[in-house]
Amino acid sequence: LIPMVPFDGGNMFRDIVNSWLSGLRKVLNKLNIGNIHPLWVEHISSKASSLSSLMLLGVLLFIMVIPYI
Repeated sequence: LIPMVPFDGGNMFRDIVNSWLSGLRKVLNKLNIGNIHPLWVEHISSKASSLSSLMLLGVLLFIMVIPYI
């Protein structure tokens, strides 16, 4: 699975981050430490997935270009 957004690996990564943050949100709410909004969880998981895709694309482009330098 390729961990980029259009592929299944990117969607799996986003879902993993989303479930981890949702679990953290539940624990923090149960302990009355803080209140994390559900849309914040969705926003952060989407950003993490996008950044990981960009980083992987950068690494792949670097690997393809480095032999010519």
